[in-house]
Amino acid sequence: DNIMNFKKTTLVIASAALFLGIVGQASASIYARSYLDVSNLTIGLDNPNNTINNFNFQSTNTASLNGSGTLASGASCSGIPGIPGAGTNNCNPDAGAGSTGLNTPGTRSDAQHIAINTAYNENGYSLQGPGALEFSQSDSTIWTSQLTFDASTHIEGLAESELQTGTNAAASAEIQSTTSFTFNFTIGGPDPATLFINFDATWDTLAAIADPDPTLLASAQANKRIQFTLSNDSTGDRIIWDPNSDVASSCFAIGAGLGCTENAIGGNLQEDFGVTTDPNSSGNAGSGAFSVDFTGLTNGDWTFTANAFVSTSLSRQVTAIPEPSILLLLGASFAGMGIARRLRKKSA
Repeated sequence: DNIMNFKKTTLVIASAALFLGIVGQASASIYARSYLDVSNLTIGLDNPNNTINNFNFQSTNTASLNGSGTLASGASCSGIPGIPGAGTNNCNPDAGAGSTGLNTPGTRSDAQHIAINTAYNENGYSLQGPGALEFSQSDSTIWTSQLTFDASTHIEGLAESELQTGTNAAASAEIQSTTSFTFNFTIGGPDPATLFINFDATWDTLAAIADPDPTLLASAQANKRIQFTLSNDSTGDRIIWDPNSDVASSCFAIGAGLGCTENAIGGNLQEDFGVTTDPNSSGNAGSGAFSVDFTGLTNGDWTFTANAFVSTSLSRQVTAIPEPSILLLLGASFAGMGIARRLRKKSA
């Protein structure tokens, strides 16, 4: 009878332990976002003899979730500066499913968002988390372009991802706004020329973990980048500007006579944020004005490129370390074995 009573008691303890284990496995958010808006972007040359020969815009979006594979979409348009539709300039705001890869009225180039999240409104740039969702999405738009007779250039990009329950999951969303304002110009006249760049930027970047599971191994990462490069097609001389709030390191020139002068730098647009512990978060949000002069440009063909990039990357994995509930169950089993052994000795 003592042995039978012990078996019943052990079963109750084991059932309670398993229940505690199931309850303890509830998980929560692992999240990252990176948003970047560049507006009022103007690029110009101080020498009226200079010409801009051509340009190309390219937007590419990717997203993946829980081993679903990477989804991608892209859009592009190109031509010579001027009124869209004239000559080879095909950067018309699309009125529907056009042939230029554009898909939203009023934009110059729009890479349709890739989202595993039906609540997201394309080009709305509304954040979906952190919360209780499991998704990955990206969106990018070139709203206006100075080279298509708009007053200035305006681009916007977002990458956002969140995990809730996956025990071995990864999610990423990446936007490569090889928003490449790639154009060539020829410098004319005897005096060196200056190229100037001015723009305003708004950003919101966050990596966060809010999951108390003690056996969790997780990471959340958010990144943003923007870079401007001017290079001589013949000599390879170039000027590179990476606005990073440090005047001493964010702009440098390679080549005799070339120079770079920052006039305004309203924040750091070269940032990586990451966390691996709970609860924790890392990131920032802000806005600012940016301005720079590329000086000492001599006669020749030059190419100017601008790249904007935002991305997120998440991982979530539960380790094989036993939870307290499992240890409780094992302890109950070992205790039962010991009591049963003593009871057998007594009965003997």
